[in-house]
Amino acid sequence: MIESMLSLTALPNVHPALVHFPIVLAVTGLLVDLVCLAIRRWEWLRSSAAMLYVLAAVGSVATYFSGRQAAGTVGALTAQAEAVLADHADLALLTMLVLILAATLRLTGAILHRRERPSAKLVLAAAIVAMMAANVLVAVTADHGGALVYGHGVAVMSNTEVASHEETNSTQPLEHDAGDNLSLGDDGSLLWQPSTADGDSLYNVLQTVQGASAEVLKPAGSTGDGDAGLRIEVSGATVVTIPGSFGDVMVTADVDLQDFEGVFGLGHHIQSGGDGVFFTVTSKGQADLIRRNAETDVSMGQGTYEPTLGLVTLRTSVSGRHLKGLIGDQMIVHGHGPSGDDGAIGLIFDGHGAVEIKQISVEPILDY
Repeated sequence: MIESMLSLTALPNVHPALVHFPIVLAVTGLLVDLVCLAIRRWEWLRSSAAMLYVLAAVGSVATYFSGRQAAGTVGALTAQAEAVLADHADLALLTMLVLILAATLRLTGAILHRRERPSAKLVLAAAIVAMMAANVLVAVTADHGGALVYGHGVAVMSNTEVASHEETNSTQPLEHDAGDNLSLGDDGSLLWQPSTADGDSLYNVLQTVQGASAEVLKPAGSTGDGDAGLRIEVSGATVVTIPGSFGDVMVTADVDLQDFEGVFGLGHHIQSGGDGVFFTVTSKGQADLIRRNAETDVSMGQGTYEPTLGLVTLRTSVSGRHLKGLIGDQMIVHGHGPSGDDGAIGLIFDGHGAVEIKQISVEPILDY
């Protein structure tokens, strides 16, 4: 049905076509109810107010779920845009629930009024208060939506164009044994661009978590590619972390997995024993967003992708209760839930072969 609607418009999704209806209906419904309080003899207007409440609630449901669908089509975003999008989604859910409450109270009040029940006035007053709260939420939610479009260019321009409008933070090398290839940004971001020469200092950057074997990963040497990154030989399963502790964050890795068989992934909120949240991919085209707790994996979302030879960009992010995994610009999984205590960023390996790391970047997601 959504595809049929999109065929009739130039919009990238139906969300912007639906979003204005609950806004107008919520405002109009509240104004009509306030007029009813001043002009009590207009009984027909009371029925109109109740209908506007219901239409606003129905419109909010359609708008919320179209927004969820739209969020899965916008592709990779900047860290700042991810924070705004997460808040926008949470506010939209709360707005929908409050509008449904207001409509339920308003209909109940109308029924009680027709039956001349004494409780009618109290229920109608509660409905008006709920609709006032809903209008405040509508305004704040719309402000976040506007910030996404006009402030971050979401669904308006390509991510390359968006990034060109973002302020670029300078980076400086960390005081670290890995040398100048591991850099720290002014905003707390990290950038690691390893080379073949970094093989001798592999574990200066990638720290093995407690209980994991340090023998699983070994430098594999160069393939002869002049632009090669750090090639790592994998034999078994392990989790390794990068220095630092993060909360809400976006992690991006450019890796070559064509000579690797098994599971590889990016993790965040990783604790000392290896617990954390991981976005994993397999050489057979399976993707999973998992929460690991005491070596027990709980899936928060699964998907598939088409494995490609050569370089692939993996990205995972967490903002509030929104956890995502992307391959290139395509969102593969979008899970919801608590991310846990602040922790390290890391990589998970479980298989055999060689993984070549070109670049890993870590960007903190700041509150909107």
